[in-house]
Amino acid sequence: FWQREAASLRQQLHNLQENH
Repeated sequence: FWQREAASLRQQLHNLQENH
């Protein structure tokens, strides 16, 4: 459960960084 949430947050952060 935590792993899934962590992966989602990591992906979102990566997307934000790439967008910037």
